[in-house]
Amino acid sequence: VLGTHPADHKAAQTSLQHFEARLKQHFSRVQHRSDTILMMQGEAFELDLLQKALRDLSAITRRLYGLMFPIEMTEWLFLHSTQAASLLELVAFAFAMLGSQSPLKSGDGFQQKAHVVGQHLLQVQNFFTVCSAWNAFLSSRTLFMSCAPATSRVKQLYARLDALEHGHHGHPKATAQAKPKPEELREAETPGGAGQHTAHAGFGQGRTTAAVKSRWRSAPARLWATLQLGLLTSGRRRTILQKVGLMLLLLHARTNLYWRFCQTLSGSLRALQSPKHSAMAKELVLGALLAVTGGFADQVLRYQAKLATLELWSGAMSHLQRKLLREHTLLRVSQEVSEPMQRLAEIQHLFEGLGSSACEALLAASQLVFLAPLLLRNLHSWSLLFVAHFLLLRLLQCCDAWGNQEKSSRAQGNKSLEDQFEALIDADIELPSWGFYRLLLTLGDFQQMPSWVLRWLSFQVDRLSGGSMDLADTFLLDRMMQTSFIAVQQLSKMLEKFGRLDAQSLRCLELVMAVETPGRRAATETTETVAVPAVPALTNGVLQFFEEELLDEDGLTLLAHGLRFDLSVKQPLLICGPSGYQQPMLQLLLGMNCSTMMPRQTLMLVSKEPYVPGHCRLYAQLAYPVHPHLPSHAPFTVQVPLLHENISEVELRQHFARLGASSCQVVEEGRKGLVHFSTFEDIIKAVARPQDRVIGGTELQCEIAGESSEAPQLHRMRQCLIATKIDHLLTREAEGWFARRSWPDVLTRDEQQRLGIARVLYQQPSFCVLEDPMSLELQLHQLLMRHGVTPVALASQPCLGEVYRRQLYVGLPEIADGWRLRP
Repeated sequence: VLGTHPADHKAAQTSLQHFEARLKQHFSRVQHRSDTILMMQGEAFELDLLQKALRDLSAITRRLYGLMFPIEMTEWLFLHSTQAASLLELVAFAFAMLGSQSPLKSGDGFQQKAHVVGQHLLQVQNFFTVCSAWNAFLSSRTLFMSCAPATSRVKQLYARLDALEHGHHGHPKATAQAKPKPEELREAETPGGAGQHTAHAGFGQGRTTAAVKSRWRSAPARLWATLQLGLLTSGRRRTILQKVGLMLLLLHARTNLYWRFCQTLSGSLRALQSPKHSAMAKELVLGALLAVTGGFADQVLRYQAKLATLELWSGAMSHLQRKLLREHTLLRVSQEVSEPMQRLAEIQHLFEGLGSSACEALLAASQLVFLAPLLLRNLHSWSLLFVAHFLLLRLLQCCDAWGNQEKSSRAQGNKSLEDQFEALIDADIELPSWGFYRLLLTLGDFQQMPSWVLRWLSFQVDRLSGGSMDLADTFLLDRMMQTSFIAVQQLSKMLEKFGRLDAQSLRCLELVMAVETPGRRAATETTETVAVPAVPALTNGVLQFFEEELLDEDGLTLLAHGLRFDLSVKQPLLICGPSGYQQPMLQLLLGMNCSTMMPRQTLMLVSKEPYVPGHCRLYAQLAYPVHPHLPSHAPFTVQVPLLHENISEVELRQHFARLGASSCQVVEEGRKGLVHFSTFEDIIKAVARPQDRVIGGTELQCEIAGESSEAPQLHRMRQCLIATKIDHLLTREAEGWFARRSWPDVLTRDEQQRLGIARVLYQQPSFCVLEDPMSLELQLHQLLMRHGVTPVALASQPCLGEVYRRQLYVGLPEIADGWRLRP
């Protein structure tokens, strides 16, 4: 069964791992480059990428669930444990009946019947023992086979590491400082970068934890609040209600079918005591039908539970992603909780655990609810034994948890006393006492409980019934009590699982509280009418800035007092200062301390460390931070502006006909061509590689026609790549503009820097802030000026005097105000 997976299963599993890895990479990138994303105003771009990855992951997960349904159904029927209503137990009864050496006769007494039935059940148990060993072997084989993709992934990671060490395309990297120092790694791991203090983050995190526990005081309230994150829209609530209703119907059907199956097993024992083989065959056939039907109901129930969990997870992720990637939100949340994007990635495991635990708890509870009337009617007051068993298990679990907590606290207390050997011995002396509680907890497990408990209860029921029960009734009663004990055990363990899930939900709700905090603070500030400065407006080509006190990034040193300067179009400005001035100066220029940030059309940033999102298309890389939108529905039209006079309509139609064009026309007014396509894939092939759209030695300027103002202007993008001398990024790709690569690994550092300049040329802002001007060639500074973009450079010392005539100095101790502007 495990070797007959469908052909699409491996492909779907590989795709699922790929999309999960991509989503995690998105989370990690946004977490570690949150300050750069905020300064470049790329929150909307990152949100589109995350939402796209989330939709792809949800779709491939649904597909994988559909492919796995028949496999899990077959495994449930043949490979599951003895407690499942499976064909395995039925086959065991059939083989035990065929192997019976002492057939019963009509005149046999109770001892002969008991002997034959005992041999029958012994053979069934032996059959189960062999099948359990075979099942364990197959399961271990499956786990071993699952190590192959992981081994392949490790090989890929080592190959990637080797490529990074030797540089891109086989050339060593020019930068010797590529390997970060341990101090830099620790700073990078700190939320918000090196400027954030660990003590402050820890204080904010503790305050958020206390706020979560005060708002949701109990574990069920926190778990329910977590589930509500996926129920914020009416459509999702309607979908979840439908799935829950179907699950309850399937749960009722599954429980009834299972107990009817147990009755057929009891009937087969009763048929074994008669000389007629037809009765035994009838019971086996009926049991087979009930097993298949019950297995189908059980798997459909689990399948619906998985779909409901996936729907809840998608809703919660979409909601929190939109909340986190609002303007200014991510950096402020990073000050409240540690690693907000990592917490966002953990939500998937949280919802999967909630879904599986809730499904198992429902199955166990349905068994007890179904058996409660039978237990009360047959066991009378002895039915309280199940309640006592549940309380005993919970008591032992609490004692075990308390013992582990005491051991952990003592271990933490002795961390500073590692050199004192006697203290460690004293801490370990009391460990065997907690082992006694673990022993009792193990003995409380039904699988370790001796079978005489069931026999004793059976005799009690037989005594209460006056000895009127036969062997078949006793077997059915044993099965009923066995299932009840297991259900009690599962429910007691569910409480422990929900306790672990509560710790995960606490981390999720801390993120929710931190996301809500900025909005509440903004509302409080609005009611208190606290003045928030407005971002400077571009007036007659001039931006005027004023800062009463400019402090360094640590907030300890005053760099300038009463700082006042302006940015003028076509007048480049060089700003110089001591170490630690760049971050507050960037915040001033970008308007990060104002009510809104500086518009992209006015000012853009080229960061010191080039920011290149991974796994997006090439045209989206160039359009960053704007995410262009392609037409999603017909008509799909390619516009060819400025069509050369020597190119006729017939030649244009013949050129695009092999690409799937449905019609073509030439508009003489303005001399432009319109080529219509029937599918989105055809229009992508038509514009992907502009170097291939050549007629009579003339390259066509192909643009995607659409109503959206954010449609990509591919010809202007091409000109920007040519101007920055990185046109080979487009021409070397087989998919052209629509190539999707891991760009941080594909592009060299020089290509990434030039791509940042090409973005500025494409967006055409009035000003551009260069965070590291010395790393750029002089021609790139001059290129910005020729294209109407005025550069503003941040440096530690004067440089590039032929471009930057105006210079602003801050942090000058010899001047009273600490700043000077030349000329």
